[in-house]
Amino acid sequence: MSIKQKFIEFISFKLEGKYDNEILNKILIINAFTIIGTLWGLIFAFIFWTQNSFFQAILGVFYAFLLILNFLWFRKTKNVEIARFGIAFLPLLYFLYVLATGGIENMGALWLLLAPIICVFLYGYKIGIRASLAVLAIIFILFFIPLSSAQYSTVFKIRFLGIYSAILMLIGMFDYFTHKMMQFFEKQMLEGQKLVQEKTQTISEVSHQLRTSLNNALALIDLMNQTEFNEKQKDLMNTIEASLNNLGTIVSTIDANPDFKRPNKSVSLNFNLHDTINNTLSLFSNATKFNFVFTNEIPEKLFGNPIFIKQIFLNLIEYFLKNKTDNNLILNVNVSLKERKVEFCECLFEITGESPQKNDSVEEKEITLDILIVKNLIESLGGKLKLQNKNSFLTCFFIIPFKNVGKSDSALPNSLRNTSESLVLNFVPKTLKDASILLVEDNQINQKIMLLSLKKEVKNIDVANNGKEALEKFSTTKYDLILMDVQMPVMDGHKATMKIREMEVGTNSHIPIIALTAYAMAGDREQCLSVGMDDYISKPFQLKNVLGKIEYYIQKQKF
Repeated sequence: MSIKQKFIEFISFKLEGKYDNEILNKILIINAFTIIGTLWGLIFAFIFWTQNSFFQAILGVFYAFLLILNFLWFRKTKNVEIARFGIAFLPLLYFLYVLATGGIENMGALWLLLAPIICVFLYGYKIGIRASLAVLAIIFILFFIPLSSAQYSTVFKIRFLGIYSAILMLIGMFDYFTHKMMQFFEKQMLEGQKLVQEKTQTISEVSHQLRTSLNNALALIDLMNQTEFNEKQKDLMNTIEASLNNLGTIVSTIDANPDFKRPNKSVSLNFNLHDTINNTLSLFSNATKFNFVFTNEIPEKLFGNPIFIKQIFLNLIEYFLKNKTDNNLILNVNVSLKERKVEFCECLFEITGESPQKNDSVEEKEITLDILIVKNLIESLGGKLKLQNKNSFLTCFFIIPFKNVGKSDSALPNSLRNTSESLVLNFVPKTLKDASILLVEDNQINQKIMLLSLKKEVKNIDVANNGKEALEKFSTTKYDLILMDVQMPVMDGHKATMKIREMEVGTNSHIPIIALTAYAMAGDREQCLSVGMDDYISKPFQLKNVLGKIEYYIQKQKF
């Protein structure tokens, strides 16, 4: 620690971070003036002693002693107002005395020229100027009314009063314009904060609408996947779902809430890896050319997640297309067999195209959202993404394991086993058929889709269009759980939840309430939990996760 830092730490009483900057600055100014005033009081005392002016020397020591007492008292109490008065009053009184007595050969009065600086710095513009004018009036009286023994020439008086007035004017103008600038910057800051709040609100509303529509689309895809499709239709549905998954990830990135859990969806099934990749590449046939090499050693049918494979290739191709420098983009896609065992096989994927970077390094700051999505998807499948930039070409390497069709899980890697991501999310439903649930949702389309999604799994589902209807139904019907929307007319989900918790007081009962909402901005989850909700699910959600949480809270309640 430097000497300067030690000195600042000493005169600030080591209070950095404990007080706001305004109070801390006042403490620094008071203590700095105290140290300066004490030193000059002792210097004056020494000079008076050498001139055999013993009374004035003792007075100088006494003045320094009072300043030290003021400092020690301030250090103990941290009372800014009293300490500020002491450091302003004592020096002015002492130097007015020096002026009146003509001490130190009539030159001690020059220290009173600092009065405007002391007053304005300690008390601000208005009070400081008034105090400085009061001191000026006292000086004028001492100069032109014979109340003291000191003799000053007329030239000295005029120069002194002129310099004092100039200093007073300059320091007043400086503080005035500084104050005006601070007001301007504060106004700009407040306007900026207001603009940020408005933009945040707009983003929240847009996110809400996007998440609601996206959730409905994904829920309909889940329902449609329960019907029979031919291979072509199934591939098209997988492509749509992969695209919607990308949209959901982007929405979560925009609203700064990485709560989109769709990529964790387990939809492993038997599929043809070659056809899945080839069909995805064909979507971009008008935008780029592909050199697609697929080794024959890879089995025709594998057990894995075709939707994620599509999503990986969609994002990688989009990345190369967005960063191409000419219209003749060519992508080399190679898929080979890295390792094959009885239970599973590992496939090596290599996608090479023109690099957006001129050097041969891949800097983290240059990795875009497309690459981050790909990285997360590959890791969720048990692989790892590696990027290599060489000779103006970027190659994406990754290995993904696939389960061989018809093989058991006993010797599979963890990423291929049907283990749950968490106890809550993949809980196997056992008592949903006996459950009675209240769905609180004002949107008719959302109601219909939720009813279509849940009716095969849940015994009874009642619907309330707002929080007020939910309270009425809750007071007359026994439910096992409530799915609660947040934004609704008449009464929102937060207020309805608080009312329900008030109604439960003294009844020794607690109904689980799960927030089911498209609001997913930072702090929305915490707000839902703070009003008494048990859990929070943001849209778009996976139906399996919703059913798992419903089952979890129902069984938890029974125990």
